[in-house]
Amino acid sequence: VWDESINASVDKMTQEKEKEDIKQHNSTILYNVIVFSLFFIIIIVYYIYNKKITKKRKIIQEKELEAELLIKKISANDEKLMTLAKKNDPSFFNEYQSVYPELVERLFEINPKLTINELSFCAMIQLGFSSKDIAQYGFMQHRSVQTKKNRLRKKLNIPSDMDIYFFLQDLNSK
Repeated sequence: VWDESINASVDKMTQEKEKEDIKQHNSTILYNVIVFSLFFIIIIVYYIYNKKITKKRKIIQEKELEAELLIKKISANDEKLMTLAKKNDPSFFNEYQSVYPELVERLFEINPKLTINELSFCAMIQLGFSSKDIAQYGFMQHRSVQTKKNRLRKKLNIPSDMDIYFFLQDLNSK
């Protein structure tokens, strides 16, 4: 009887130990599955994120290149226009109109009665010529340029608190 109770106790302890080992083994497997799953998910998320970032960087580089080319083109056009304006060349306004057709259209929308002379004057202002420069290249007095600006402000309904240069730049950027 004594041997049977010891054997029963040992068997019971062995079974409990086996059950505990199985539980620990199952827990270890479960933890490993969870860890590897999380690791796998992190790798997938990183890959997708990195792919999106790479794609966005490529788009940004393409847009920067396009912008650079446009700036060079505009700069070249503006240089040509400024040279024509400085020479008081009669073809200045025609060239300006081919480079900035939207601005000329907007000016005509504001006042369809604007003359070519007034539009040329607006073009010089939009290109950034100062009153002194306009007077020099247009062979007129500085005071005449100021008078022309005031008349133009009235024709274009430019508020007195707004600078005509900013008005034309803003009109060009719309």
